[in-house]
Amino acid sequence: MTDQHYSETAYNSNNIPETEPSKLKQTVFGKFKLANADRLNFNQISGQVPYSLSEEIELDDYKDRKMASPWDHQTYTKGKANFGLALFYFIGVSTETFLKFFLPITIVTLAAIYILAINQNENTHEFNTWFIQFSFFCALFFGSSALFQLYYHKIAGRNGKVPFFMKIRKDYELNRQTGMVHIYKKDKEVFAAPFHEFDCYLASNPGNYGEIFYTMRLIHRYNGSKHTVDLGALLGFTAPIEEYYQLWNMMQQYMDISRPMPDNIMSEAYRHLDPTTAAYDTETGRDSHFWRNMDEEQYQAELKRRAKEQQSIPLQAEDILRWKKPDEPFVA
Repeated sequence: MTDQHYSETAYNSNNIPETEPSKLKQTVFGKFKLANADRLNFNQISGQVPYSLSEEIELDDYKDRKMASPWDHQTYTKGKANFGLALFYFIGVSTETFLKFFLPITIVTLAAIYILAINQNENTHEFNTWFIQFSFFCALFFGSSALFQLYYHKIAGRNGKVPFFMKIRKDYELNRQTGMVHIYKKDKEVFAAPFHEFDCYLASNPGNYGEIFYTMRLIHRYNGSKHTVDLGALLGFTAPIEEYYQLWNMMQQYMDISRPMPDNIMSEAYRHLDPTTAAYDTETGRDSHFWRNMDEEQYQAELKRRAKEQQSIPLQAEDILRWKKPDEPFVA
């Protein structure tokens, strides 16, 4: 489907431009970085959403629109946290632990020490001085933790303005309407190219204890190591291997204007704004609040049901990229 909402460069799996084969593995970068990596096919498999991508979502954030979704009818935007933000959340989690677990223990311990000192007649001037000083430092520590928690929940609850030193910077953006992939550094765009010019590579590496870690990147076919997108970071390093294939299929469906957007709660509020998706939902009678009307138990049950269904869907189909070798006629 074409529409005035879509640019002429939008990705359409039914009409992919002629493409030169990749030579990445012939470069020094490719020989070292892609030696144990497989290129995943461009295909038209639809309806796949990795289970772990949706499993840990805070349902209320999307039901009540407390948090702006990185997925909408126009773009998927991935941010990168800086050191200040990571430190902020680390301190926030730590101080919450101090207040919930160590504060009660500290109060009980101080009370027990003081009662024991009284019973044994050891509450001397020196002991009382030490006890008061130690209690003061404990009160100062836990008081500071409590104040930080108030501010932490104001930020974590998204009710306040995030300080500039904690700002999340753009890492990359996939634009459904234009079919372009934009790569950023320090919030400044450094590269942009059509989606169909990026190859998806999945690599596996063994850990120290026999575990397998996965990395998945979009690598620009003609610029190699200069321009890559860490797509696998959405799942981490230890998700089941089939979920990386599903993520790649999901991203292709999201970018493909000939198909509706992937069906998940993250983008549900924007489905009616995308022409192809709106037409599909009207034709199929999809409830516009299918996910958002669920409670947590229903949501998790539906995710598990779909994950089981996905086991019967192939992870890869035949590559639909139209390769054209140099000095040879193009054959569709």
